[in-house]
Amino acid sequence: MVRLTEKDKLVFYALTRWPELNDTELSDKTGIKRSTITAIKNKLEKNDFYTTIKVPDLEKLGCELLTVRYGSFNPMSTYELRQKYSSTQKFPEVIFKRTTDRQRIALNAAKNFTEVKKYIDYSNKVYGEEGFLTDEGIIHVLFPLRVSKVLRFFDYAPLLRRLFDLHAEKEEPYDSTEANKEETELNENEKMVLYATMKYPKFNDNEIAKKVSMTRQFVSAARKKFEKEGLVRTARMPNLEALGFQLLVMMHVMINPKASVSAMKSGIQKILSQGAHIFYALGNLEFVLISAYRDYPEYNRTLDEIVGFYKTHDLLFKEPVARIFVTNDIKSHVDGRFAPIVKKILGINKEV
Repeated sequence: MVRLTEKDKLVFYALTRWPELNDTELSDKTGIKRSTITAIKNKLEKNDFYTTIKVPDLEKLGCELLTVRYGSFNPMSTYELRQKYSSTQKFPEVIFKRTTDRQRIALNAAKNFTEVKKYIDYSNKVYGEEGFLTDEGIIHVLFPLRVSKVLRFFDYAPLLRRLFDLHAEKEEPYDSTEANKEETELNENEKMVLYATMKYPKFNDNEIAKKVSMTRQFVSAARKKFEKEGLVRTARMPNLEALGFQLLVMMHVMINPKASVSAMKSGIQKILSQGAHIFYALGNLEFVLISAYRDYPEYNRTLDEIVGFYKTHDLLFKEPVARIFVTNDIKSHVDGRFAPIVKKILGINKEV
């Protein structure tokens, strides 16, 4: 295992916190020489410490729903046995997934409920007929994006700040004001550039231009439009195993409908103040967290802190549901797979 120096950690955090900045700009942010920034970045990439992805604003893209799916499998149905029925390739809606022999969690993005229902019906029919499921079945938590808030979406900077014990600039606090989420209008060529950008997140303008057979100038203008309108952002997803994280945990919490608005806002701030959470979707009366922990004691401390706070402020409707994934037990994973859903929603019929 490659050891990280204090400078390595600071640069790693900066790369994750400000993924759109170049090495010179990161040098200004961190006070570390540009040449050192470049050397550390090369070291981290060489040792597979992170993956760079492009994350679309799903609502501006035309998605109406984000769905969290989780459930347990019959102990007799191993991962290998279920593989031939896997729906990941059949349905481009899957953007994130973790699967072990005993359980699964997945995030799906969909244009509308009809597409979600197709996926639900397929899974229930196939997995039910084959006897793969427990009595719990598969739980679906729907977050209609117009009336939900996604407060963490593949944002690993708080996690690294906590892991490396950095006294760095903290992330922006929760803002309850509504952002403009009108669907972005794109012409056919811009749609192709967006799809290629999702599929090849590390490509520069020249490389994308070759893929889509357009001029570099057009590609550059299109990508600047995506950034200006907030349609696309760059994200870096750390290799959690390489960093020593043993657990990935999903928590589904139902909120007391009688809770006060001020108590609910305090609950949101409490969650955001913790660095463990890489996904946080909040509906009217429920939320889902996906979090990473180095070990069980760290997980238990955070769980006790959340549950204790919510019970003290009478925010819980019932006991939270938690699903714990030991990283060594994970048989398959999907991380930030956005190209297929972008292709489907934009109606693109050819490959790049």
